[in-house]
Amino acid sequence: MIREALHGAGRPAFSDSEDGFVVESGDEGAPFLVACTIDEWTDAEPELQRYRVALTNARMRVEPDPEDHKTLQVWMPQTA
Repeated sequence: MIREALHGAGRPAFSDSEDGFVVESGDEGAPFLVACTIDEWTDAEPELQRYRVALTNARMRVEPDPEDHKTLQVWMPQTA
């Protein structure tokens, strides 16, 4: 669902040839983690904002990860 929302908003996933987002699943009620692989913070910050908008529009709860400024914590609508 996270990947669908981000792809639907035109955001690319990380690949060998392109920076983008990476999704890691949350364990046992923990939030999913959505990381931006863009190295330069000045480029990553607006991309993270695009992720936030796309995910909140899909009714997910989104918060910054306190341990990594280029990662968002995401909860699915049923657990938000």
